[in-house]
Amino acid sequence: MPNTRGRSRRELNIHIVSTYPPRRCGLANFTTDLRDALLGLDQDIDVRVCAMDTDGLTYPDEVTATISADAPATYRAAARRMRDQGADIVLIEHEYGIFGGTAGAHVLELSAELTRLGLPYMVTPHTMLSCPTRAQATVLHRLCRDAALITMLTPTGVNLGVDAGLAQPSKLVVIPHGAPPILRTSIEESRLGPDLARILAKSRTGPLLSTFGLLGPGKSLETAIDGLATVVERLPDVRYVIAGATHPGELAAHGTAYLSRLRDLACRMGLEDNVDFVDRYLSPAELSALLANTDVYLTPYRSQEQISSGTLTFAVAAGCPTVSTDYHYARDLLSSGAGRLVSGDDPAGFGAAVTELLTDPVALSCTRVVARRVGNRLMWPRVAETLVERIRSCGGDRNGTLSTVGVGDHVSRLVG
Repeated sequence: MPNTRGRSRRELNIHIVSTYPPRRCGLANFTTDLRDALLGLDQDIDVRVCAMDTDGLTYPDEVTATISADAPATYRAAARRMRDQGADIVLIEHEYGIFGGTAGAHVLELSAELTRLGLPYMVTPHTMLSCPTRAQATVLHRLCRDAALITMLTPTGVNLGVDAGLAQPSKLVVIPHGAPPILRTSIEESRLGPDLARILAKSRTGPLLSTFGLLGPGKSLETAIDGLATVVERLPDVRYVIAGATHPGELAAHGTAYLSRLRDLACRMGLEDNVDFVDRYLSPAELSALLANTDVYLTPYRSQEQISSGTLTFAVAAGCPTVSTDYHYARDLLSSGAGRLVSGDDPAGFGAAVTELLTDPVALSCTRVVARRVGNRLMWPRVAETLVERIRSCGGDRNGTLSTVGVGDHVSRLVG
C-alpha cells in the first residue's frame, strides 16, 4: 500500500537527495532544474529536497531535510524524516564526492534505513567509472542492490552498469540529463549583464565559439585555446568566449590560479583579442543568449570517464554544433552527427575540427539540424514525464520488483 503518513494534498510525493543551492555545483543545478521540471508537469506532484550539507548553508523552503556528509547518524535521521513527511519515493543523485566516508560509503546508512522503513528509492549515478577502486565498486553495488530502479543518463551508463553487474538489466534504464526550455527562447538584451552584452556585440563581426560552466583544471580549456591558434590562421575574426566562475572547490584550494593561467596562455599565444572571459555565474537567460549566438560549442574535457555534462546537454539542446574531446557523454550525444569528436591530446586536431565546421556552411547547417533534433529529446518537460512514468511504475512497490520496459526502448528515446 502507498505510504500515507503526513502526505501532502498532492498525489505523488518525491524527495530528492542531492546537493542544492545556495551550494554551487553542477549537481545542485541539475537538482534545481529537475525539481522545477517535475513541478511543472500537469500532474499532482510534490517535490522536496534532502540537501547534502557541509557548510551549514541556509536553504529555501523546499529543502525539508539535510544530511551532514560526515555524520552517519544524520543519514538515518533523514530517511526517517522523509518517511514521516509522506515520501512515496526517494531519488538519490549519486556522486562519490558528496557523501562522507571512504568512497562515499556513508550513503549506505541512508539506503539501509530506507530499506528498513520500506520506503523505495531510485539511484542516478552521475559518475560511472570503467575501472573503479574496490571501495568505489563496493559502495555503488551495495547502494544499487536494494534500489527499485537505477536511472542512467546515457546508453553508455547503462552498458557500464550492466558490465559492472550493478543490477538486472531490466532495472537499468536511461533517463537523460535535461535542459531548460529557456534555451529555445529569444532573450532581450536588457536581460544580459553589460559584460556579456558587450562581448556578444563584438562577436557579430565573425564566428563565435563558446564554453561555459564552473572553471577548473578538469575542463582542460588549454586544449581549446591551443587549438584556437589553428582556427585564427583561417578565420582571424573568430572569438572564443569562456564564461563561468571558478568552481568553489577549486577556488577554496587554489583561488583563481586556473583562470589566470588561461588568460596568460591566451596572451602568450597572441590570442588576447580572440578570447573573452566572463568571470561569473551566468543566469539561464544569459546562457540562452550566449548559446543562441554560438556557432560552435567546445568541450575539451580531460577525463574520458565523464558520463554526464550539463553544459554539453545545454549546448546540444540549444542546437549548437559542438566540437568535443572523446569522452563517454560526448560520444553518446554527438555520435549521431550533432558534432565532432577529437582526441583529448590533440589541440591541433581540435582546432582543425572547429575550422572544418566553420568553413563549410553545409556541414555546419547539417550539424545544427541534428543537434536540435537530439536536443528535442533533452528538454526538461519531456525528461520529467519519462521519469514520472518510471516512478509510478515502482512507487507503491516496497520490494523493488518492477514492471518496466526494456533498456533498448529507453535508448531509442534518447538517440533515435
